[in-house]
Amino acid sequence: MEPYELLLKCTSGLYSGKFIYLNSNEPEILGSGSFEALGVTASLQNVSLEPVHSKIEYKNDFFISDMSNQKGTWLKLIPNNLTPLLLSDQLKIGNIILTVTALDTSLPNLELSWGSKKIQVSKSLKISSKTPTDYIFPSLDYFSLEIIQQDTSYIIKVYNGIISKRIIKETKLSPGFEIEIGNLIFEVCLYNYGKWSNIGHRVAMEDTDCVIQDLNILDQPVSFYGVFDGHGGNSCSEFLKANLYEYLQRKLRGNRNIQEWREMIIQAFNECDLEYNKNYPEISKVMGATALIVMIIGRNIVVVNTGDSRAVMSRRGEVLQLSNDHKPDLFSEKTRIEEAGGFVTSGRVLGKLGVSRAFGDFEFKLLNKKTVICEPEVEVFELNPMIDEFIVLGCDGMYEAYTNQELILCIRDRLKRMRITEQDPSRVIKDIVTGAVHSRKTADNVTGIIVTLCAGIC
Repeated sequence: MEPYELLLKCTSGLYSGKFIYLNSNEPEILGSGSFEALGVTASLQNVSLEPVHSKIEYKNDFFISDMSNQKGTWLKLIPNNLTPLLLSDQLKIGNIILTVTALDTSLPNLELSWGSKKIQVSKSLKISSKTPTDYIFPSLDYFSLEIIQQDTSYIIKVYNGIISKRIIKETKLSPGFEIEIGNLIFEVCLYNYGKWSNIGHRVAMEDTDCVIQDLNILDQPVSFYGVFDGHGGNSCSEFLKANLYEYLQRKLRGNRNIQEWREMIIQAFNECDLEYNKNYPEISKVMGATALIVMIIGRNIVVVNTGDSRAVMSRRGEVLQLSNDHKPDLFSEKTRIEEAGGFVTSGRVLGKLGVSRAFGDFEFKLLNKKTVICEPEVEVFELNPMIDEFIVLGCDGMYEAYTNQELILCIRDRLKRMRITEQDPSRVIKDIVTGAVHSRKTADNVTGIIVTLCAGIC
């Protein structure tokens, strides 16, 4: 497994959208002080940082340490993960900080304190802002967690809400972690990215998107980027955003042979589609969504597409289309539809639907006439970090406004106006999507994601 670089992307606070590429040769020191006086490499003002607040250092992996005296460096707990609790650990929930002030697994007993109040935990305790629960904090935004004795230790499991644990000792950083310092939240990313959506001239927004820094299915990061374009309503696209990645996690976990993924991905898509139909038997007949997913694993780019969204890559300015549009009048799709007992007229399945592959749309899948299918095309490309610059995922509204070449040229031009290591895909994709709607007059919803594959384009 090759070593990988990381970056911190600010997702909340005064510096939202800004990012820091981590340096494997020199430590990164974050704080409000100066480089000259304190060696601070990222001086961040007016965000409640101490002069020297946090330190990130490379030791075969990147590790973060808390250097502050009072305010702390906090790690957001990932929902459904099991995190050990130790004596003196601190948990932040809203404006409340809970401290583990006693811990004895032989009794068993764990004590949480804040101010003069205490919570006693024996074998397990559920804490939430809503009933039913064992202990309630009604004034806080919705959250729920459980503390459980497990063998000779206690662990915490977060179900909902934002709950952070103070970093006490040096902690390894991994893609997907969220770090809170002062008034800022940073996401730990393997690749920089930007995403933006615009309702366009439609009455409702039916697109959704999903970015996950690591699917946690292998011993190396698997980055996940998805665009879901709904039709007939947003029910199906919202369902895919919330659930499709979990079906992929279950199928792919532990399998390092990328060449075996195709059949597993197809199974995951079919199972997710059937679950949508089961949960929404009536709505799923008339609502649907396309799905475009890009996963990056080491030097492999896995592109999964059902429908007419599209992924393209800039390879030193040359366009490489990574997916095929599933339109009913495409020869291979039209042939499949006719063999299933259907027909295509005016570029639509049975004269109705403008895509030939989609989730939902069960009126086209019932009675054994599967004229519309959710089976994706799966392609694997080799990533060449010397020449591959960025990947763009976009719904069909994006490509109604731009040709592949126009899109790549527009993005490259905007990125190249910025300095190396400061090229911001978030600013660029916002410009591109806004331009599609207001300058190029596409009528559709427009959603796009840019994933940069290098620190900068010269």
